[in-house]
Amino acid sequence: MKINRSGIGYPVVLLQAVVEILLLFPLIYIPAYYLLSAESLWGWPALILAGYVLGYSGTRVWKLSRLASAGLWACITASVLAIAMTGIGPALLFTWPMMFAAGYRGIRMAHNGWDALFPGPYYLAGLLMHGGSSFVLSFQESVHDLRTMLAWTGALALIATLLVLNQRMVLEQTLPGKGAPVLERRVLRHNRALIVILLLITAAVVVLPRLQQFVGDMIRRFAAWIAQWFQSTPSEVPPPEPEVIPPTPELPFGDETPSPSPWLALLEQIVIYLVYALLIAALVFALYRLGKHLPRLLRKLSAWMNRRFSHREGQEMLGYEDEIEQIEHEPAGRKLLQGLRRRLSVQRDEPAADNAAAVRQTYRRILSRKIREGYHWNAALTPRETGRDLDHWKGTGGEAESELPPELIELYEVARYGGRAPSDEEVQRVLKASKRHKE
Repeated sequence: MKINRSGIGYPVVLLQAVVEILLLFPLIYIPAYYLLSAESLWGWPALILAGYVLGYSGTRVWKLSRLASAGLWACITASVLAIAMTGIGPALLFTWPMMFAAGYRGIRMAHNGWDALFPGPYYLAGLLMHGGSSFVLSFQESVHDLRTMLAWTGALALIATLLVLNQRMVLEQTLPGKGAPVLERRVLRHNRALIVILLLITAAVVVLPRLQQFVGDMIRRFAAWIAQWFQSTPSEVPPPEPEVIPPTPELPFGDETPSPSPWLALLEQIVIYLVYALLIAALVFALYRLGKHLPRLLRKLSAWMNRRFSHREGQEMLGYEDEIEQIEHEPAGRKLLQGLRRRLSVQRDEPAADNAAAVRQTYRRILSRKIREGYHWNAALTPRETGRDLDHWKGTGGEAESELPPELIELYEVARYGGRAPSDEEVQRVLKASKRHKE
């Protein structure tokens, strides 16, 4: 084994070891819960962490580059820690392999990168282990403290998984070659902010029922405390005499409380169902309104966050931002409805403001007509590529039979990308060439 010269230190090893312990916590803690005593149970995860540190320390001191020497050092550390923890007994059969694995993992952290030692599928396996163990233990009421511990460690494991895997995927998108990944600090800060927001939303969903119960209890206690202030208690009140409760007269046999009328019971059920139906309808309507406005709100939020994190105030955006031409390209299922709406409508195209707008309007009109006839327009193509693709779709050949006249394409490029405005003579020539394409 070759020692990693990346300069990894004890803080990084401790962080990596804590993440691995969190992901594998059910495998480490559940058997110890039944085998170890309650006094030594709390120090069990810390002892596993010590195994990582001792394994790494042995590699840094003695350069354990061979497999035999690394295995011997892992055996020594496992024997010392396991015997100090449980002594010689049946529990040693469980603690020794755990300590050996922890020491050997600490040794390998000095030789290999953590991405290779603990890849992404291991995180998924750890989360599945947490979920499966929590589901199985939910049927046993006698291990309430164990279920609570697994719930907290599962939440921490989920946070660690999101943060670590997200950072790995972000760094994988930056491919500088053989050097270290290059990533702007604001991009990484933006990405981590989104992960934190996702974690806060998840925590709010999980904690909401308990938070609601806690707030309800606090409100009831506050109301009881307020009620005590309004209760007047006289300073000297003789103790009340014990009240003699008269014996309850025996009811005659057979006299029972009359049952409600069947019609009233039916009416009560109808009212209950009606209230539930109204509540469900109100919820559906609220979700519909939210879903209708949610895309617009998300677009605004995304645009704000891009402006917030992409550049500082006062810094201009460099580069070229292309303008997308708005062409009608409705799906085939809407063509009939669009045609009827167009024929029943008396609205005409607005007159062009200048020559450039007139040329672009003519281009859009011809292309929209071909789209309604069945042409599949690709917005990524240039105007010249669109003209060739349209001729290929129509089966025409030659400039004279072109669906988009070359004069129109050339002047459209000038109007859209060029730095001058088309002249009146050029616009008239283009309109004459494209006269047969008018609607």
